[in-house]
Amino acid sequence: MSTLVDRINLLATRAATQDKTILTFLNGNAADLTALTTTAKTNLVAAINEVRSAALAIINDATTATTSTWSSTKIAASILALIADTGTATTTNTWSSSKITSSLAALINDTTASATTTYSSNKINTSIAALIADGATASGTTWSSTKISTQIAGLIADAATATTTTWSSSKITTALAAQISDTTTTTTTTWSSSKVYSSITTAIANLVNSAPAALDTLKELADAIGDDANFSTTMTTALGNRLRVDVATQGLTTTQQQNGRTNLNAFGSVEIGTPDTDFVATFNSGLL
Repeated sequence: MSTLVDRINLLATRAATQDKTILTFLNGNAADLTALTTTAKTNLVAAINEVRSAALAIINDATTATTSTWSSTKIAASILALIADTGTATTTNTWSSSKITSSLAALINDTTASATTTYSSNKINTSIAALIADGATASGTTWSSTKISTQIAGLIADAATATTTTWSSSKITTALAAQISDTTTTTTTTWSSSKVYSSITTAIANLVNSAPAALDTLKELADAIGDDANFSTTMTTALGNRLRVDVATQGLTTTQQQNGRTNLNAFGSVEIGTPDTDFVATFNSGLL
């Protein structure tokens, strides 16, 4: 049998032979075009010119089609024709950058608020500043950051427990710490994260109880019994259909007995006959 290398060598030799045939046909297998005849060179130049003519034929400024294109001059003129700063704005033209700049500037109107104009950044800053009123509480004004900080600080009261005040972070930390008790289990205290983690870890270890890794989760146990909620009944029924070897009184039906013999590739009395058959008597009968 040929090797892969043998097959590749044969392919390379065949390709080289074909290339040599083509080169010989074109210019006598020379390394350049010096072997070409004058007629052949003329034909080659004509072919190149034909390709050039075909490329130039694609440029057609007089029409718009999927089989031709415009010259760069035509494309530039067409783009410039789309710019129209006068007249009504349409979906078929655009504005110059100067027109766009002046139009945006015209949208700024600090004297009147409307849905078609906007304020300058100075006007916006002034308007926001006018909304700050630390001396009032209203839906149309807001407080300064200083006022807000003061109000929040006034809500902190570590000495009281009320619905209108809160505790400082230090007070909250202290109060929470007082609720942690790892030595007792009550409805008014809690365990530390270390105690909780330790208890959960211990409970899991007791539940797993050194079970193998493939059977140490409820999901793995469920998969092992085929997600059968009646696994005990299923197994009892399945075992009841198995051939017993410890008793001779299983009471199998004729069909069950036949299936058992077939599965064991064994023969019973149905196929063999009665073991107590007196073959001597049969022989003797045949002599009469």
